[in-house]
Amino acid sequence: MLAAAQLNAASVITNQPLSDQPDYRNNSPDASLPTTSSPQDIWRFNNRVQIMTDPDNANIIGTKSSFTDVVNLTSHTAVTSDPDYNITTTTLNSITPNFEVSDFATVAIDDDRLGASTRIDGYYTINLTTTSGTFVATSDIATLLDGSLAGNSTAMRNNVVTAWNTITWDVDPFASGGIIYNDISSLDITFHSELLGANDGTEGRSSWFNFDTNGIEYTAQTIPEPASLALLGLGGFALVARKRRS
Repeated sequence: MLAAAQLNAASVITNQPLSDQPDYRNNSPDASLPTTSSPQDIWRFNNRVQIMTDPDNANIIGTKSSFTDVVNLTSHTAVTSDPDYNITTTTLNSITPNFEVSDFATVAIDDDRLGASTRIDGYYTINLTTTSGTFVATSDIATLLDGSLAGNSTAMRNNVVTAWNTITWDVDPFASGGIIYNDISSLDITFHSELLGANDGTEGRSSWFNFDTNGIEYTAQTIPEPASLALLGLGGFALVARKRRS
């Protein structure tokens, strides 16, 4: 009975999007496609990231771009609103990608904007720094924009979902269990892209790719302090004693 009470006392926060917090940065003023840019840029707006090419410069292939978002897990209300939350007993248990085709629903890739030779590849890295060191996860590389698939956005999005739902840690930070929140120094996500195939150079043929960063999620667990467990144990003992007397 006591063991069951202790088991039920643990609060598990599952599948919370890392971008779902008020301090997630917004470095782009709005969702409008820039009229001028570098050969290839990454823009951030609301809860989405936009990777785009500019037709006036797109013949310069091989350009790389990246965008980093810093995540403060200790401010996430899904965890801090838990009455058992404690920075010394709450643990981060996993970071898991869960991208779906719908996360790329607003990708702007149609025949009159995407040059036949356009190609942008991209991946992301997750950097988790703790008192034990820095752990890096890297996703598989996906072709974000593929001019040869113009008019078949579903195929492009499916390719990205498959690649970006696969991450590889240099060293698994969760191999020995959850990481206490107090031991987490920083967490950031960097999106990388490279322009490998140019637009056709025609004015107005900018191409871009949008995705929702909510596809990267985490789970956390809070174990109540010993005093709370003791109260639960006493409650369980009292129920047993009462049942025996009856």
